[in-house]
Amino acid sequence: MRKEREAGPDFLIDGVALEVKGSDLDEKDALTQLTRYASEYAGLVFAIPVDRLNLTLLYGLYYLEAATKHLDLLNPRLIKILLLHEAEGNEHGYFAKEYESTEALLKEIQTKLATRARLPYDTKPEQVVSMVAHQVLDVVAIIQIMIAEELVSFQDVYEVHLD
Repeated sequence: MRKEREAGPDFLIDGVALEVKGSDLDEKDALTQLTRYASEYAGLVFAIPVDRLNLTLLYGLYYLEAATKHLDLLNPRLIKILLLHEAEGNEHGYFAKEYESTEALLKEIQTKLATRARLPYDTKPEQVVSMVAHQVLDVVAIIQIMIAEELVSFQDVYEVHLD
């Protein structure tokens, strides 16, 4: 139950909470807030910029989704993820993609990461370090880049005006 001074979701649509976070996102605060919403609302949509996506947030959301998924046997609770990427040259424009669940987003990341990491068939063992060392150490940035590239490839820009 929400304490009297705690704010609710940014939007509430047919019992589904839509929470939007920006670049100043604090992962722990967001996960605490979303955990509360998961018990108070029929569904949950979480919108965040791609560049704020990290493993703590992803697996925190996945854990929350797994914990609450079967609270209603007839309507599994999934956390929809809406990823946003700012359109260059358009201060109000964003590329956006919605994922039906945290699990679906993680599966897509795994597939794309495996494809991107695949080395040419003629790669020699001694070449592996020089070919992948940098990427292994910065895998979160690679994930963010992969998703941003996909969002931009759709070429649909959504205008958001908060006047």
